[in-house]
Amino acid sequence: MALAAQEIYPKECFGFVIGKGNEVTRIYTLQSVVNREDEVLFDYENLLLFKARIEMFLRGEEVIGTFHSHPGTDTVLAPSPADKKNLNFVPYLFIIWVPKHINVVHLNADGRWKLKQVTYAQVKVWKFDGKRLLRVKIVEKG
Repeated sequence: MALAAQEIYPKECFGFVIGKGNEVTRIYTLQSVVNREDEVLFDYENLLLFKARIEMFLRGEEVIGTFHSHPGTDTVLAPSPADKKNLNFVPYLFIIWVPKHINVVHLNADGRWKLKQVTYAQVKVWKFDGKRLLRVKIVEKG
């Protein structure tokens, strides 16, 4: 997800999260949708059809969420009202935050410039429990 967000930066990326239950097994990136700097445009009915087609080809897996990026902003990462609509047809919403300032360049005492890489991307997940939006902890399996 983070690579998909960085690949298309400064535009938004979008895709599906595939899994079994609450375990993510793979992602499916849709970089062919209309990606703009501040939004991703798609036809909702086509999105539902595409979700159904993906699930037809999976063995024991299903689309458990969507993901998209919030690129080039230094604001707090949180779902917008439009983001929350995706929770109508999938249980999880993943948002990848790619900050505006991803690198820091400074001059060392020896007169050389040094490039220090800071945060590339952060991924956060939400789930709607029927009443409210809850943050979900991401646990990596090793």
